Amino acid sequence: MRRVDIVVAVVVLLVGGLMLWRFLTPKVTPTVEPTPAPTPSIEDQIEGIFDIDVPEFGEKVDLVPVGDKEGVAIATRYEKESRLLLSVLADLPATTQLYQVYGIESGKETNIGFLVNAKGGFMGEFDITGSSYSGVFVREGGEIILTGNFPQ
Repeated sequence: MRRVDIVVAVVVLLVGGLMLWRFLTPKVTPTVEPTPAPTPSIEDQIEGIFDIDVPEFGEKVDLVPVGDKEGVAIATRYEKESRLLLSVLADLPATTQLYQVYGIESGKETNIGFLVNAKGGFMGEFDITGSSYSGVFVREGGEIILTGNFPQ
């Protein structure tokens, strides 16, 4: 009887120790790294500001900031009623100066027109019939702030 009591006591101690060990060890749960929210594209930013869908027709170019300047824009070159048009929609800070749009053709800069304040951003539509601009840039005063080139 003595031997049976010892075996039962050892089994009880082992089971109790195992349960205590299981209870006291911290539960390891895998850590899940949060996925950063994707940065919206320039087109998505512009569509949000102007509350419009940028049409899929025509050639588009994103105008990106030069250096430490602020703002983004999208320029679209398309044909309408046998005219070649350039549309520029921009998210730019308010300024006391005018934003001027220039086209680049064969290395030569041409002033196309000015952007006007509209719907919380700036926009302009220009008739560029007879021109084949390879790039577009925006100036504030005399300083280039946004630039982009059409795909060749």
